[in-house]
Amino acid sequence: MKIGIIGAWHLGEVYAVGFAELNHQVMINDKTEIIESLKKGIPLIEEPGLKELLNKHLNKNIIPASTIKETVQNSDIIIIAYDSPVDENDEVDTLPVIKAAADIAQHANKDIIVIISSQIPIGTSKKVENLLKESKYRIDVAYAPENLRLGSAVERFLNPDITVIGARKQEIANKCLEIFPGENKIFLKTESAEMFKHMMNSYFATQITWANEMSDLCEKVNANAVEIAKAMKNEKRIGKSAMILPGLGFGGGTLGRDIQVLKAIGKSTNTETRIIDAIIDNNNERNDVVIRKLEKHLGVLKNKKITILGLTYKSGTNTLRRSPSLEIINKLKKEKSIITAFDPSIKASTELPKDITLSQDINSAIKEADAVVIMTDWDSFRIIVDIATPKNIVIDTRNMLDPQSLKQKGITYEGIGIC
Repeated sequence: MKIGIIGAWHLGEVYAVGFAELNHQVMINDKTEIIESLKKGIPLIEEPGLKELLNKHLNKNIIPASTIKETVQNSDIIIIAYDSPVDENDEVDTLPVIKAAADIAQHANKDIIVIISSQIPIGTSKKVENLLKESKYRIDVAYAPENLRLGSAVERFLNPDITVIGARKQEIANKCLEIFPGENKIFLKTESAEMFKHMMNSYFATQITWANEMSDLCEKVNANAVEIAKAMKNEKRIGKSAMILPGLGFGGGTLGRDIQVLKAIGKSTNTETRIIDAIIDNNNERNDVVIRKLEKHLGVLKNKKITILGLTYKSGTNTLRRSPSLEIINKLKKEKSIITAFDPSIKASTELPKDITLSQDINSAIKEADAVVIMTDWDSFRIIVDIATPKNIVIDTRNMLDPQSLKQKGITYEGIGIC
């Protein structure tokens, strides 16, 4: 199948290599600088396997296109795959999707199918359908909610748990489902597919929020929330993949985007959303737990040397967008702390707050630190057990270290939800 992809950031790049690996012919378009990078075999983001598959299929099953017109006129199915931008309140900007639809309507030279896979508020597919009616060709619209995860996106694309397609007609959905991998494929009407994405992410957000609240209670009564969560996962009604391990609030914009959409639906339909409201309030305040733990051991944080280990939203990527680490850094800046940071995938970035020191290795990052805060679960951070000294207070927001190993060395250690 000839597949055109509009949007070449995280979602679009993963789709491009995934469909190419499935032996589809892929043409992909985005801004000039992004396409020039792809032509050189350099993806804009880091994901395990992404660069290798890009170079494997480049100029064979993957053709970076200079124009949207070229992409549209050489494709049978077009996928709008922009990573929908969100503002600081997690509200979605659908303009890139709408503009792509207008470009498709302008340049179409035959009957085609357009699949929207960008994260969009419910009702956006209908707007795109109305826009595409202006074309003299038949352009059917489907919605395929993406179900990727940073750090394992390529693997999840090629081996999905579930693939959902929303469309007006079963025959259109079937054509779309044919190009996607996986065995568990489900057809829903368009609005149900849009709502499916909102409900999935809000459910994950609810799990995270509940687990964090329980972890705070566990700390107060000398219980271990990590051990409890691991035990609970053996209950079939909960499951091994339940997102109930304690930690910080959810970031990245992905879950927050859908939470805000549901809140907006409630407001526009005069429907109470008490659980959604509580999740938003809890998540907005959750990362303050790091500040409280630092103040517990250091007192006033002014002029204290704080090292942040991990800047990216998740390990395995170089994505900084809406990273909880950046939120913590901004909170510490307000306290006038002296901040050093280290992340193995970040050597420099204009997205980082000013007035912080970016170390090039973990040893120099923690050498003079009064406290070390582990924010991202990079496996290489486990070396802290060997290189930290009693001078370093360790706050482990990922619960990835062995507390006893550190305490035996006289190092003050705090995880989340454990004593």
